[in-house]
Amino acid sequence: MSRCSQALAASGIIIMGSLLAACSSSASHQQSAVSWAEHYNDIHDLTAHSNLVVAGSFTAVAKQTTSGDSPSTDFTFAVSKVLADKAKTTVAGSAITIHQTGGSMSDGTPVSTEDDPLFKVGEATVLFLHQYSPGHFYVVGGPNGRFETPGANAKSAGVAAVKPFNSETVQFTGSVDQLAAEVAKP
Repeated sequence: MSRCSQALAASGIIIMGSLLAACSSSASHQQSAVSWAEHYNDIHDLTAHSNLVVAGSFTAVAKQTTSGDSPSTDFTFAVSKVLADKAKTTVAGSAITIHQTGGSMSDGTPVSTEDDPLFKVGEATVLFLHQYSPGHFYVVGGPNGRFETPGANAKSAGVAAVKPFNSETVQFTGSVDQLAAEVAKP
């Protein structure tokens, strides 16, 4: 990870930690507003900042950790289709780990960011990812690098409809195969 990327990631963690510390611990679910360190304008911008772009689904919560007031969760993600892989190390059928800020505090209180809620086991999605250690990734730009593919499964991965996670993120309309073609453009 470059020094610039490390500084940006650290900035996001500091902002998140500050916001989480300001939340009331008596709430049944804590949500924090965050300002993402980088903005992405379109699919090409997301692709340029990603090591890996994949379609698949979340199969398990691998680990939850808490550092001070900032919980995080590692999810196991089953890859059904590889749209782009700069390192050429990930294949359909493999499992990777996705790290996300948010999770459960030691007292069981759930914590998440308001515009990037925790992934759910069974959720089908396309993700634009940055690898921070072998087999371990985080989503580029939080909700910007996250696209829903409702009803997708391993057999329908290419033809499944893709929709942006929300109206304020990078927009794309089409199938996973159409998104793969867009990702492949220079």
